[in-house]
Amino acid sequence: MRQKKADTLLCLHAGLGEIVAPVIVMDDDVGFIVLGQFRVTPHSPAIAASPEEKRLYAQLPLFTPAQLRNLEHMLQVMLEWILAKKLVDYPQDMRIVKLHRYIERHLAEKITLSSAAHALCCSVSTLTHFLREKGDRCFSSIVASKRIERAKMLLKEHPEWTLDIVADKSGFGSSFYLSRMFKKAVGITPKDFRRK
Repeated sequence: MRQKKADTLLCLHAGLGEIVAPVIVMDDDVGFIVLGQFRVTPHSPAIAASPEEKRLYAQLPLFTPAQLRNLEHMLQVMLEWILAKKLVDYPQDMRIVKLHRYIERHLAEKITLSSAAHALCCSVSTLTHFLREKGDRCFSSIVASKRIERAKMLLKEHPEWTLDIVADKSGFGSSFYLSRMFKKAVGITPKDFRRK
């Protein structure tokens, strides 16, 4: 679980305020902590038309700028404690989803076990053990399989593209390597696959 800094945001609307802190786990927003609502001005806003709305507004606590800074600091400390104690975490199945999403987004690039582990906020060893525990294929097999699927899609959707372009867009680097891996995985060459 990683959060670079426990950031907070002070939101003001209609004379009311609230402090919001996003909870970020593995670079995904998983929720928010909200403190509010409170007054930031002693006068009721123009939209509080009825006497009842003005009375209700006046009952809300009024915070000075110094008190707002203290509230923001308190929320940052609370969020850092929640993250440090790992009270919010991804379920294991979400790690697989995040891994597959990372691979799919970076298929045309060089993908390493190290870069994937970094994206999942874990060590290479942790990711390797995780894949073993899940009974999933090894990392390189997952990448190769996703690249084959991308190549199949591109071959069908873009018959005008050369094999070099398909190889580049699916992360194989060369048409020779694409053809070799494609035939090994699918049983036919990319050209034959395109024809059928």
